[in-house]
Amino acid sequence: MHFRKSIHPLTQCVLLAFVLGAIARPAQAQSYSPEHPKVQAMVDRGLQFLVGTDREGPRGEYGSGETILVGYTILKATGDVDHPQVKAAIDEAARLINGLSSMRNSGESKIVYEASIAAVLLATADPGKYQSHLQIALGWFESIQKNHGGFGYLGRPTGDTSQVQYVMLALWTMEEVGLDIPAPMVESTIRYLKATLDPSGGWGYQG
Repeated sequence: MHFRKSIHPLTQCVLLAFVLGAIARPAQAQSYSPEHPKVQAMVDRGLQFLVGTDREGPRGEYGSGETILVGYTILKATGDVDHPQVKAAIDEAARLINGLSSMRNSGESKIVYEASIAAVLLATADPGKYQSHLQIALGWFESIQKNHGGFGYLGRPTGDTSQVQYVMLALWTMEEVGLDIPAPMVESTIRYLKATLDPSGGWGYQG
C-alpha cells in the first residue's frame, strides 16, 4: 500500500460513494464486522447456494456476466483460484474481454456490466497474467464513455447510474493493481455525477 500526496480522481469518486453509503447505513449495521459470526454464517449460506447452482454455459438475463459474478464471489470469499467455478469464470472473463472490440452498439445489452465484473475478476485473480486483458478492458471503457462523462447502454446517449458504478469499480480495482487510469476519464464521470444529482440528494436511473 502506498500513499499519494494528492488523491487520484478515481479514489475521490470511490470515497464519495463509500461516504454516501455510510451515511445511509443504519447505525445498528455498523456494529457488525466481516468477521462477526452472523456475517460469516450469511456468507457461508450464500456460498452454499452459489456452488449449488453450478452448471455449464451462460445463465439468465446477464449471460456470461452471471457466471463471472458467481466465480468472483466465490474467489473473494474463499481465495481459491482453483475452485472449478472460479476457473470457469476466469476463462469466461478472458473470452469476453477479448471480444469487446466488436461491442460498440448493442442496444439493451448488459455488456457494460459484464465487462466491468470481468475486469474486476481478472484484476483480482492474477493482474500480472491478465495484464493484456485489463489493458483491452480499459481501452474499451474509454471508447464507450459518453460525451457527458457517464456510461450506459451502448447506442443510447443517456448515462445509467448503475452502469457508471460498475465501470468505476472496475477502474478502481485496475488502478489498485497498477494500471494507469487516465485522470480526465474519471474527472469527466465525476462531473457527470454532479450534474445528474437530484435536488433530493439521490440519482435517477438514467441521466
